[in-house]
Amino acid sequence: TTFLIIIDAFHKFKDLKTGEFKECLRRDVRGILSLYEASHLRLHGEPILEEALSFSRQQLKEYSATNVIEPHLAAHIENALICPLHKSARRIDSWRYISFYAQEESRDETLLRFAKLDFNFVQLMHQNELAFVSRWWRDTGLQEKLLYARDRIVELYFWATGSHYEPHKVVSRIAAAKFAKMVSLVDDTYDAYGTPEELQLFTEAFKRYHENTICFTNGVTGIRTKDLSTI
Repeated sequence: TTFLIIIDAFHKFKDLKTGEFKECLRRDVRGILSLYEASHLRLHGEPILEEALSFSRQQLKEYSATNVIEPHLAAHIENALICPLHKSARRIDSWRYISFYAQEESRDETLLRFAKLDFNFVQLMHQNELAFVSRWWRDTGLQEKLLYARDRIVELYFWATGSHYEPHKVVSRIAAAKFAKMVSLVDDTYDAYGTPEELQLFTEAFKRYHENTICFTNGVTGIRTKDLSTI
C-alpha cells in the first residue's frame, strides 16, 4: 500500500550496519530540517519516524547553537523547533516561510512573487470576511443588550481561519466564526451573568428548542424571543 511505501522510504536514510541514521545526513542542514518536519506526520506504530524525530531534532538544536549556518536558516530552524509546520496555523506560518525563502540564494523569483501576491490576496479576503462577521454581530443588536458578553469577534474569526484555512472555504469560515460567537455568548451567560435559578430556566429553554426558534422567557438575556435563523 501507499502507507507502507512511504514508511519504507525512510529506511534508506539509515546505515544497514549500525541501524542508526547515516552520518552524512548531519552535513545536510536543509535535509535534516525536511526530515524533522516530515516526522511530525507520524502515526502510532511507526518507530522509524519516532527515531527520525529524535535524530533530526537533536541535529537542529546543535545547528541552532552554532554560527556556521546562515542567519535566516538559523531563524527558520528555531521557528521549526518551537512550532513545526504541521502544528501551526497555515496562513500565519506561510508568511514566515516566505520571509525565510526570500533570503535563499537558490530562490525562484517568480515563485516568490506569486507567493507574496497569494498571501496578500488571502489576507485581504480575510479582512473582508472579518468585516462581514463584525457587521453581522453589530446588526444582531446583542452587543448593546448583553453588555456582559466578551467582545471576541476577531479572536473567534481567527480561530475559524485556523480550522478552515483553505481560501475557498469562505462560507465555512464565516459560519464557524458565527457559531463560535454564539457559543461564547452562551458560555459568558453561564459563567459570568446568570443566577443558578435563571440558568436552570435558560437550560430548559434550550431543551425546548424547536424549528430554529427559542424563547428566552427568563431574565438572563433580556430578550423575549429571538429567531436563530436570522443569526
